[in-house]
Amino acid sequence: MAGVREKLRAEFLRLESEKDEMEKEIEAIAAELNAPGPEGKPPVGLKGNLVDSQGFPRGDVDVHAIRIQRNRYAMLQTDHKKAMSRIEELLKEIMSLPKGEADNATGSVPQKADEDKGEEGEQSIQEENRNLLAFLWVERVEAGSPAEAAGLRVGDRILQFGNVRHVSGNVSPQFNAVVQQVGNSIDSPIEVLIERDLERISLHLTPRRWDGRGMLGCNLMPVA
Repeated sequence: MAGVREKLRAEFLRLESEKDEMEKEIEAIAAELNAPGPEGKPPVGLKGNLVDSQGFPRGDVDVHAIRIQRNRYAMLQTDHKKAMSRIEELLKEIMSLPKGEADNATGSVPQKADEDKGEEGEQSIQEENRNLLAFLWVERVEAGSPAEAAGLRVGDRILQFGNVRHVSGNVSPQFNAVVQQVGNSIDSPIEVLIERDLERISLHLTPRRWDGRGMLGCNLMPVA
């Protein structure tokens, strides 16, 4: 069993590292394409038109370079989704190991024997949370946003958003429920359970008006 555990952990750490590098490159490409053009012209963006009104390639931007960047961005997004999907599979495999093996695989520290107050209730909650599946992941977090203040990071996987959990199959109903919960919780904290580097963390996210767009200041994407 130890060999299986180490194999799963090694693959997980490799994928996490690759995922982090992809996210850095995705953010860098997006930042460059969304930067203002020469003389303060509007940015070309990820989907802006690359031809003029007469159908000819624009002369004010490097069309060839932008197309290469956009293609690279699309490839990275596809690879990122594949990596996230495999990471989810690995997490399920690790969580299905016997408790001691799973704790070792995730790097958790066993509880001391003299810290067993309320142990049965805590174990019940832990077992319930152990069965949760990520249904959203954080694609982007804006500086100064409520999401940043809550501690969300790019790549975090959301297991529970308030009372919204992923059951099975299509995640669209859960995504719609999250949107509704945000709208009903302006200026009120929402407990969000996330998964980050094999660790499950509880955060409190308060939707509110701020200087940026939306009430959270982050992009949440469905887990593929």
